[in-house]
Amino acid sequence: MARKRMIDPNFWISEDISKLSIMARYIFIGMFSNADDEGRGRANTAYLKSIIFPYDDIRTVEVDKALLEISHNTSVILYEHAGNKYYAFTNWSKWQRVDRPSNSLLPAPTDVRRTFDEHSTSDTGTIPPNIKEVNRSKDKLIEENILTFFESVWKLYPRKEGKGQVSKSQKEKLFEIGLEEITRCIERYKKSKSGVELKFLKQGSTFFNSGYVDYLDKNYEEPPEQQSSNPFLQEDV
Repeated sequence: MARKRMIDPNFWISEDISKLSIMARYIFIGMFSNADDEGRGRANTAYLKSIIFPYDDIRTVEVDKALLEISHNTSVILYEHAGNKYYAFTNWSKWQRVDRPSNSLLPAPTDVRRTFDEHSTSDTGTIPPNIKEVNRSKDKLIEENILTFFESVWKLYPRKEGKGQVSKSQKEKLFEIGLEEITRCIERYKKSKSGVELKFLKQGSTFFNSGYVDYLDKNYEEPPEQQSSNPFLQEDV
């Protein structure tokens, strides 16, 4: 059983935390609340769903999305060992003071290289709200996160053809754009093709290689509302 944890009041005004969706913030809190005395926990989505939302009808895909956000924007490391998924808070001992801590029964993350900015020091004994990952190395951990990210967005796209035609570099580009915006791109495209048969939609490879670009936040414009065909509702000329 995890011990009681503290939340730094600055958590609520942290710019890094502000990048997370409301769901991801909630899960972030649940993760350090349930972490062991070395800041580690199990990252199986079904397990996290069961301990953080025991009474709520939350889909595991929502937890998957939140984990990707958390890994991309905070100090949490997601990793695998012997086929099992785990998470760990970097420099946990600096952010949580635990009296007589118990040794973790979970494996430690290995071969993970991270650097932090000057805001990663704190004497409050709580999780630092301003930790930010920089100089992200393209190591195995990042590759796994990118793969997990792409699997998540692929599931959201309706026409699942050409998956193998999306290159590694393109997946990295999509990953850098972020889960929330790519999800919006998919929803915008689907909305623009409402009523169109599935076979007439872009193949998944076409959409994720280039088709999404028109639907990015910086490029997308809402289509004008169609004028009513009812002459009584039209304005007089």
